[in-house]
Amino acid sequence: MKYLNGTYGLWMVAGVVMLLTAGCQTNSVKTLNGADQAKLSSLSLNKIEVELSQPTAPLELKSVLEQKLKEILPGCMKGNVPVLVRVRVDNYKEQNGAMTVLVGDHSELTGKLSLHDLAGNELGEYYLTERTGGGGLIAVASMSDAQQKLTARYAERVCSDVFGQKKPAR
Repeated sequence: MKYLNGTYGLWMVAGVVMLLTAGCQTNSVKTLNGADQAKLSSLSLNKIEVELSQPTAPLELKSVLEQKLKEILPGCMKGNVPVLVRVRVDNYKEQNGAMTVLVGDHSELTGKLSLHDLAGNELGEYYLTERTGGGGLIAVASMSDAQQKLTARYAERVCSDVFGQKKPAR
């Protein structure tokens, strides 16, 4: 019990706090060629195409992202003009559990989203990044299952920041 008193106790508490420290989420959306809000509100989802341009990205990421976009985008694309949504994944990184505990790490999904009418004309182009980082045991847990969590947040970000819609109910 004497180790919990004085300086040793403070170091022990600090160590436990550092082990349990969680992470944070950051994201960004850069409009490369944006459509006006009136045009965006007229669009409806017709088809989704996902391309993995990063050779080290897991192949199943393509189908997971496609599925999340199919689930979430109809909630914010309620117009009557059908469009093709293309996503090119440029960066995908999952956390390293050991590194997260020791020094901190992050998970990230970054890619270009473009909207095209059925004739192939580009209607808008956006670059989105979803990133979760942190350190400690809680961060390991909060960043687990990166494919499911990052792809869902990416699709939600499209709704909120591209289409100006609140997070759709899932």
